[in-house]
Amino acid sequence: MRTLRRLQARWIGHPGADWAIAGMIAAAHLVAVRLSGRGDVLGWPGSSQRLGLYTATATVAAITGSFVTAAIAQYASSTGRRLRILRTSPALGSQFRRNWVSVLSATLAISGICLLATILDCSA
Repeated sequence: MRTLRRLQARWIGHPGADWAIAGMIAAAHLVAVRLSGRGDVLGWPGSSQRLGLYTATATVAAITGSFVTAAIAQYASSTGRRLRILRTSPALGSQFRRNWVSVLSATLAISGICLLATILDCSA
């Protein structure tokens, strides 16, 4: 159990590893699709189905982002010992803001990419 906690703390402290692993998985998938000619998940449905998929994904991301924003706003407007500690601690406050900004940035990026894919797919 202790080893698991140590591994988890080490993993959380290095988010670059997540990007590297995701990049390797995406590259391996790209190579597999190019070599085999199969596995192109977005190539299977027709154009109208892809447009629906892009729109649904952008909508889900936007709704999730709005729920997160509402939860953070509600938490930030509350009072109590925990919030006082969060507001007065420079390390916790900056970490809270950084997490909030990253969630909203990811939501915006996902929605933007889906909407861009919709535009590009319509023009093709």
